[in-house]
Parts: sequence; structure tokens; C-alpha cells
Amino acid sequence: MERQLILKLAFSFKEELDVPLEDLETAEEKNAEKQAAADAALEAVVYTSPAELLVLFEPTEPQILGLEFYQKFSFAMKDKLKSAIWD
Repeated sequence: MERQLILKLAFSFKEELDVPLEDLETAEEKNAEKQAAADAALEAVVYTSPAELLVLFEPTEPQILGLEFYQKFSFAMKDKLKSAIWD
């Protein structure tokens, strides 16, 4: 009797929503997504620290005090393992 009532309610919801019940997202699925996002946010982020800073390009023309640079600087860094990380 109880099972019939549950099936009857499920069919009435399906007719009212006009969406298959299988397509609806459950609370468990929503919580799993939130938990996965929270877990990803807590993962450790490893940054390299520069051991050397290299100037690749610098302005060659005279610069005017108080104005923006019209020639660019370009830098690179080498980490502790001496691998270059370009900017």
C-alpha cells in the first residue's frame, strides 16, 4: 500500500513538473559537488621562489621624468633549480 502511494506521488510530480525524475539533481549530488569544490580549494598550492632575477630588455632611449615609460622592461627569473621562468 505504501509503495503504491509513493509511486502515485512520483508520477504526479512527474506530470506536474513535466521533467523526468531521473533528470532532477538530488541533494546528495549537490552536496558532493560542493564538497568537491571545497576539497579543491584546500589543496596545497606550490609556488616557486626566485633565486635570480634577470633583466632581458630595458629601455635604451632616455626616459623623461614624470612621464610613462614608452619602452618596456622584460624580466625573467630562475628558481632554486635554475630553471628559467619567463615573464
